[in-house]
This record gives sequence, C-alpha cells and structure tokens, in this order.
Amino acid sequence: MQRELKKPKKALKIAESLNGIKLDKKQKPRWLYQLGELYMQTGDSKKAKETFKECIKVNVKTPWKELCKDALSLE
Repeated sequence: MQRELKKPKKALKIAESLNGIKLDKKQKPRWLYQLGELYMQTGDSKKAKETFKECIKVNVKTPWKELCKDALSLE
C-alpha cells in the first residue's frame, strides 16, 4: 500500500519536524502511522513500533489506528 520513497531520510526529517505542531485527534493517527512507516523504511523498527503503539493510544476511531494495529502485528 505505502509506496517506497526515493528519499525516506529526508521525508523522515520533515515528518519529525511536525512533532511540535498541534494536530487534532483525527489528524494525529495519520501522522503517527506515516511517521512509523518512514521509520520502517529507514531501518529503525524500534522507533516504528513505539510510534505505532502511540498511534493506537490516540482516543479517536479512525482507519489510521487500524493501520497502526496491523503494522504492529506484522512485526
């Protein structure tokens, strides 16, 4: 589903910079899922797992949380 980026490290830096921005509850799981995917693409499975777990804890029902759960079950 997620396509491979040509510059995942650069994308990861940009995604991490969004950490200080206040996201609403529906946006946060999406950001966390995509951040976790970038960690996976750059070989940091430990941070990816932590990010997917944080995503699941967000108190909102959204398909992005389900994707985070699925990502954790694949590890």
